[in-house]
Amino acid sequence: MLGNSSSSERASPSPFDSDVAQLYAETALEGEPERAPLALQLAASDDHLPHLTGEIRDLLLTRLKEVALLVTVGWSFVLLLILSGFDGLLNATQLGWSTVGVIAIAVAIFTGCRITMGLRNGYSLVVLRSFEAVYLWGAVACATWLRIAAVRASLATQPLDRYQVLYASAFSNLIWMAVLVIYGIFAPNTWRRLLTITGILVGIVLATELAVWHDALFAAPGLFLSSMIITAMTLFLGGGVAVYGSFKLSAAHQEAARIRKQLRDLGRYRLVRQLGTGAMGEVYLAEHVLLRRPCAVKVIRPDRADGEKLVARFTREVQATAALTHPNTVEIYDYGRAKDGTFYYAMEYLPGLNLDELVEKYGPLPPARVVYLLRQVCGALHEAHQAGLIHRDIKPANILVCSRGGVHDIVKLLDFGLVRAVQANPGEGKLTQDGAIAGTPEYMSPEQAQGQLQLDGRSDIYSVGVVAYFLLTGRPPFERPNVLQMLFAHVHDAVPPLQNGAVPGELERIVMRCLAKGREERFQGVREVEGALAGLRQAGEWDAEAAAEWWGKEEGVRRRAEGGR
Repeated sequence: MLGNSSSSERASPSPFDSDVAQLYAETALEGEPERAPLALQLAASDDHLPHLTGEIRDLLLTRLKEVALLVTVGWSFVLLLILSGFDGLLNATQLGWSTVGVIAIAVAIFTGCRITMGLRNGYSLVVLRSFEAVYLWGAVACATWLRIAAVRASLATQPLDRYQVLYASAFSNLIWMAVLVIYGIFAPNTWRRLLTITGILVGIVLATELAVWHDALFAAPGLFLSSMIITAMTLFLGGGVAVYGSFKLSAAHQEAARIRKQLRDLGRYRLVRQLGTGAMGEVYLAEHVLLRRPCAVKVIRPDRADGEKLVARFTREVQATAALTHPNTVEIYDYGRAKDGTFYYAMEYLPGLNLDELVEKYGPLPPARVVYLLRQVCGALHEAHQAGLIHRDIKPANILVCSRGGVHDIVKLLDFGLVRAVQANPGEGKLTQDGAIAGTPEYMSPEQAQGQLQLDGRSDIYSVGVVAYFLLTGRPPFERPNVLQMLFAHVHDAVPPLQNGAVPGELERIVMRCLAKGREERFQGVREVEGALAGLRQAGEWDAEAAAEWWGKEEGVRRRAEGGR
């Protein structure tokens, strides 16, 4: 859900993790939405930040268990290698038993912390960060001690063995790289915190190197330079992998956290699953918590918003659609806007296929069925035009064919996002830039393609004609390689004949009249289009019974419809 109604105070996340809380707060929907002119409103959750803190805690605990396994096993292996004496340098005699003691104590502490973490799951962030510090700085202490012991032992050999010195340095560098990568990838951090700690670790390595080489620096400057180059390359690689890996994992987790937050916090609506995604947001199958009524919730994230223009366009789409009551127009239940800028609205859930999907799956439709569907589209548009609203984006993807109340082939007209008033009030109707092209190029009217602002219902009639052409032939009348050529074709090119012998001449003439270049040459209203379609012989050849029979035979359609959109 995206918020539960409450006026209670919101708790703050733990101050010990304010930086990480800020990182994940970007995915939370906080506060009450702006009031919208509908009776029902979505409200915001009163427990976002406690959930947020819990999410950080759960993530940190999971990651720490993984770190504990890697660190404990890794240092246990190093300890066994030293005790075995197989390596001529990395053994207790060369490194000293103090090195064995330090690593053994660290392994014991790492094991104890891992066992403690497994005893319960309710540790606070402070305790978990303490575990994190034990593993990080414990590993740093072991790596520093081992580097000092190994490099000093190699420098003390007589005569000085260049390859043994570089081996000691390289082995130590591998351990340091592992520390950097494991911490950077597994510990939840902001990039600032990670860079700070990475810088500290790099500083420790360089300081250790200088301390170890203090007495031998002038005796073997070339060897020191080689060791420093190898160390610098290792640190650069390890630090880069740590920072980049942390960034990618954090981005993935933020996206997952955002989705989980929406699935949990959509007010009166419980999101079930995602139905689709587009340029501006996502659509989810949802359920009203109290009514148990299925619905579709459209969510537009603020990072996809184009400032106040998109806000206005989104609000306009909802208000325009909510004002329409025709049974072939999608019904809006509710809408709102959260404080973080996320817009959302709930509309009726429509299991079925849009006309684009229907033609793609089954090919061109029979003329009688095309007439049956288009008459419903005309009915929905007539109400909109009577209210002074032009859709401006009539296309197959915005026309859904579904089942309602056991009746099949019910048309629902969707997405009034580009709707515009014929007689706009002062200050309205300018939400798209003057001269800008708004709509879908394949289905635009010539006047839309030219960027004209004074559109009327005849522009939608042209788009209805393009949809009809598509339904009858399986393709739009114009197919061009780019948008400019497509717009030019709508304005200047003749519409190709349907070239479908199954299409009656009367129906083809209706379609071609809708597709006339000049507005005066088209039908002057959708009621005229509907009347012309109703007068065809095919108007009586497809009805609810024929639709039910078709849907009953097509099990693929039935499965798709039951699965939902």
